[in-house]
Amino acid sequence: MLYDYTKKQYVHVNTGSIVETYEEINYLFSLEKYKSQLKKIWEESEIRIADKFKSQILSELNNLPEHLSVSRPAKRVPWGILIPNDDQTIYVWVDALINYYTALGYPDTQPDANNEFTNIVHVLGKDIMRFHALIWPSLLLANKCPLPKELVTHNFWLMKNVSWVLSC
Repeated sequence: MLYDYTKKQYVHVNTGSIVETYEEINYLFSLEKYKSQLKKIWEESEIRIADKFKSQILSELNNLPEHLSVSRPAKRVPWGILIPNDDQTIYVWVDALINYYTALGYPDTQPDANNEFTNIVHVLGKDIMRFHALIWPSLLLANKCPLPKELVTHNFWLMKNVSWVLSC
């Protein structure tokens, strides 16, 4: 985020979109609870990643918020997956990350050392590295699931000298 002094508002660094702030009641996940485990994982290279990105992850780990909001009001985000008997939807990043495991058969197939859960490699753009390097492993640790083996992280792709903000 950057502050645009002429417009007196925050704008997204890559897109230039105006950043909107909300105050709302949501479900929270404790990231703080997994901070020391994440630090050990990255310092000991339990998940492989290019060195230039590893230092960025360790830096972001120091600024990790205590909690992650894992839901949004259905009134504001009606297209999300509804939480049963509630007026909340699952935060899109939590839903997206969980899909990695459900695609492998979870919860019917439990992660263990002898199945496809052990060879997970993520290919992603640097703009979503925080989610794959810190939030996703925290959710996996909370559920006692194996961590990915590697994050193959790339810079933004250019087409006609214009940056694409995307991930594979």
